[in-house]
Amino acid sequence: MGMDVYGKNPMSERGSYFRNNWWWWRPVAYYICEVAPDIANRCEHWQSNKGDGLEEEDCLALADILQREIDTGKTATWVERYLKTQEGNEWGYFASVENMQEFVKFLRECGGFSLC
Repeated sequence: MGMDVYGKNPMSERGSYFRNNWWWWRPVAYYICEVAPDIANRCEHWQSNKGDGLEEEDCLALADILQREIDTGKTATWVERYLKTQEGNEWGYFASVENMQEFVKFLRECGGFSLC
């Protein structure tokens, strides 16, 4: 099971669809809520497939915030710290800067998204 994220008005194939299984998606959502709470609050159901999402303007603003976090190394630090909390956990979640970067690329080209 996973999270399928569909672009509302995709500008490219990359912006039409983003997918993570639950073990990868939950950390993405946690991180978004941590670094961009004002934008994150506009999407009530980050951890469910209820069709919630963001509009294009919010996606672009979120992409800028996430890219800044990646560029400054803050995302890498967060990922390292997060993965340490998962050590020894048989059902641990995963996180990587690369996965976050792929989500940023999706955000820039999706025209808004729905979580399904």
